[in-house]
Amino acid sequence: MQQKPVLPPNNNKSSTMVGTVIILFGFFLLLKNLDFGHLFPRWIFGWQMILIIIGLVIGVNSQFQKKSAIILLIIGGASLISKMMRTDFGSVTVPIIIISLGIYFIMSKR
Repeated sequence: MQQKPVLPPNNNKSSTMVGTVIILFGFFLLLKNLDFGHLFPRWIFGWQMILIIIGLVIGVNSQFQKKSAIILLIIGGASLISKMMRTDFGSVTVPIIIISLGIYFIMSKR
């Protein structure tokens, strides 16, 4: 009589997290479209937050080992800060992103 192989439990952690993020984003978008603007600032629904959310999902799933998560977080965060400070994206933010990426790559080699 053969013994059945023991399968590891199915890990749906990442799909649950992605689904939760999508539901929350849809919920906030619905509230924005219903004109509850005074409760939700405009920056919550920008492309910067989408990059930050994607970076966080990738980072949490890979325990921040993937460089793509860090890059998405830096680009989204720097763009969001630039938007909040009302500065020109190219003149200030791009050099800060390049400097931050350089520091990250130097520090990750250690």
